[in-house]
Amino acid sequence: MNRYLSMAAAGILGLVAATPAAAFDVDGALQWSTRLVLSTTVSGVVVEAPAVAGQRVAKGALLVRLDARPFEARKARAAAAVAGAKAALDEARREMERAEELYDRTVLSDHELQKAKIGQAAAEATFESARAEHTLATVDLERSRLTAPFDAWVLARPVEVGETVVSRLQARPLVVLAEADKMAVQVAVGADRAANIAPGMAVVVKVDGEQYEGWVRTVAMEPPEGSGLYPVEVEFTIDQPLRAGQRATVGLP
Repeated sequence: MNRYLSMAAAGILGLVAATPAAAFDVDGALQWSTRLVLSTTVSGVVVEAPAVAGQRVAKGALLVRLDARPFEARKARAAAAVAGAKAALDEARREMERAEELYDRTVLSDHELQKAKIGQAAAEATFESARAEHTLATVDLERSRLTAPFDAWVLARPVEVGETVVSRLQARPLVVLAEADKMAVQVAVGADRAANIAPGMAVVVKVDGEQYEGWVRTVAMEPPEGSGLYPVEVEFTIDQPLRAGQRATVGLP
């Protein structure tokens, strides 16, 4: 009889060992997967600010625009400087060709040939400098417009039409965005649990009775000061609007 009991006990133990561990549910709060504060490095007057807090915007949508006229004028002036420098460079190169031809015919002195080389080098430097200024003017014009880098929710737009934006010392926040189609939730687990979790691992997230397929984004290697729990950040894709701060449950292995 004892032999049969031993066999039954062994069978039960084998079944338990073969059964995968159930998911461990941990509560947390939703947060934005990507929260982005947009600023500009140029100064100017706001002439458009169509972004509104609580609005969903598509990638590329205009959020804030500064008066473009000063930037367009600088770009046009830079383009004219490039054209003038290019003409001067072309003439310097022709002068260099003539000087080399005369030098080969022993009509031109070493000194005159050297002057032609210096003239060409100076013209090349002026042309490259003008091109650089044109590039900077183009970049400034582009930065006078803020557009959405991805589909997003507008969280805040702390600027109004008519305001002057001064960005010489520190760029001022103009729009705050959150990525629209992803959310994150942070939970905390003990060291034993954290040892079984790795970035990229698939998990299940539950919010208000809805279930989402998520994945582990980060696992802390050390707990915050004064805590014995390790933060785990999970990311998941959503198909309906959710808000930061909502309660969520994450099923971890």
